Amino acid sequence: PSSRNKRKRIRPEHTSLESLLPADDILSLVADLKRQQGATVKPAAVSAAKAPASRTPPVQPDGVPTDVFDGLGVLPQAEEDALLARSAVNSGGRGVSRSTTAVEAARHRGVSGLAKRFSTLCEKALGKKWYTHFEAWLLSRRAAQAHVFPDPCLPGGQSARTDPELARKLQAAGVSQEEAMSVCDALGRTAARALQTVARTPSSPSLRVRAEPFLAGKEQCNKVRLSGGGVRVEVNHVHYQKLKELFRRNRRVPAAGELGGRGDRGCDLEGFEEAAFCLLARYSSLQGTHYRGGGFQAAIHSECFDVLREDMGVKVECFASPLNCRWGRFCSAFADTDAPFGSLGSFFELMPEQGSFEANPPFDDDVIQQMLQHMNQLLTEAARNNKPMSFVIIIPQQQDKKGWTAVSRNKFLKHHLLLVAGKHGYKEGAQHNRANTHRTSCHNTSVFFLQSEAGAAKWPVTKATLQRLEAAFNTKQEPREKD
Repeated sequence: PSSRNKRKRIRPEHTSLESLLPADDILSLVADLKRQQGATVKPAAVSAAKAPASRTPPVQPDGVPTDVFDGLGVLPQAEEDALLARSAVNSGGRGVSRSTTAVEAARHRGVSGLAKRFSTLCEKALGKKWYTHFEAWLLSRRAAQAHVFPDPCLPGGQSARTDPELARKLQAAGVSQEEAMSVCDALGRTAARALQTVARTPSSPSLRVRAEPFLAGKEQCNKVRLSGGGVRVEVNHVHYQKLKELFRRNRRVPAAGELGGRGDRGCDLEGFEEAAFCLLARYSSLQGTHYRGGGFQAAIHSECFDVLREDMGVKVECFASPLNCRWGRFCSAFADTDAPFGSLGSFFELMPEQGSFEANPPFDDDVIQQMLQHMNQLLTEAARNNKPMSFVIIIPQQQDKKGWTAVSRNKFLKHHLLLVAGKHGYKEGAQHNRANTHRTSCHNTSVFFLQSEAGAAKWPVTKATLQRLEAAFNTKQEPREKD
């Protein structure tokens, strides 16, 4: 046999039977040894060894702090099955295929090239933080054509070549109207070429992905770098361990046409590095591939989630990712990269009959309006059937925006908690890749409670809950370090 297939030498401190085999395998092995020796095997021991586990008890994964992931906050089995059945990753499948390392690497290279083009055309006018404007441009242009041009990161079509908001910013910085329109057109053409390259990229064979740990920055932060196809993506070590735990919980061999699922939580990590690379490359592309990206979505503190779980029964997020999710089941933007880590798929495809949810959407007015439209549909149906349903919505207070105004006047609104700028904070949207993961909000934040009548009765918004939630939002960063 080749040296690659030889057994690794087992060190003395690792030779205990419990460290080498799962408990069920130990029982089975002992039973086999007793049979070989002619001993009588008790029926109870055999049945215990062969009895299928109904569900592995949840545990907090080693090396993952509770402020990064709550390993114990799991849904009851019946509730989880009901959500899966009415999600984008239901057992029947929707014909959505898994992404591949080759395609994600090509997409990442395309967005990176587009970012360089944006920097060349706009940095002089927009300043050193041009990358925040680029991320805003990507988000708005995708939202403008999401239903007709389905690439998850690269914008396309006419909307990519005509952006009124970017043109306004450029003109405010002294650029002529004609030149501003020319810049938008040039960006749209660059995006179109990148899309063509991604479309021509074969999905197989899969790229070889290499993972290597390293220390980053002055803080000597423990990180892991994944490399493949000329693309390198990074993640903090604790989040890498979190991804492993999520992958283990959801790992299984899917049936034809299926994605995700509860599956066999005891199997190994085969395919993990490739799945993690696809995930990290996708979210890096989504944020413009710049290491300071991720400013258009922030997560709430772990203490806030604890209050919502304990007081409002919340255990599912409507807008999260495997990188910033609090619990093992959540909705996210991309089923093809996120389902192996527990995602239920897009919130806009989730059709629950009841339940309590947290919604912290991207800070984009179009997305907020679409979110509210879907929630109204769900709440109306729940009210008609006298089912308990509740949404806790967390968005910036932007009274001049249609989305905020519509939520504040919604017929299902039970309470509005206003958090004052400078006195509350968030976790970074790119917390998985940052040494400093907290920031103070420089804007007021609105926390809206939308509920059916049955939902309000089951999860009442009490004064004590509001006080606890406001305290949990307290900033963890000095006020002078506002975002």
